[in-house]
Amino acid sequence: AVTAMNELINQMPQLENNLALAKMEVKQDIQNQRITQDAILGYYLNLQEYGLKEDINKYVYNHVDGITMNDLTAFQNSRLANKPYTYLVVASKKRLPLSELSKLGEVKELTLEELFGY
Repeated sequence: AVTAMNELINQMPQLENNLALAKMEVKQDIQNQRITQDAILGYYLNLQEYGLKEDINKYVYNHVDGITMNDLTAFQNSRLANKPYTYLVVASKKRLPLSELSKLGEVKELTLEELFGY
């Protein structure tokens, strides 16, 4: 499973139909989003906190159709492909021996307190 995941991260499939569906979903999500009552002020303050003068959804909605597969591939190659990764595996030690995990690199076993904070 890790090998397949790494292959996807390092070499993104070029699926134009999936990109078209994703862009349509982004626009539909924005169309269906409602910011009401008290949330309006919080939304406005969040925009200001990030230094935005205009609603980010308006920008995304107006520009998402211009994103191409080449844009995504360039982003993936510059930010994700062939970079070091940290894996978090939550599993029973009985079902997944540490010796198997160590094949991926250094293994650090966390306690429940380290993982969940209690």
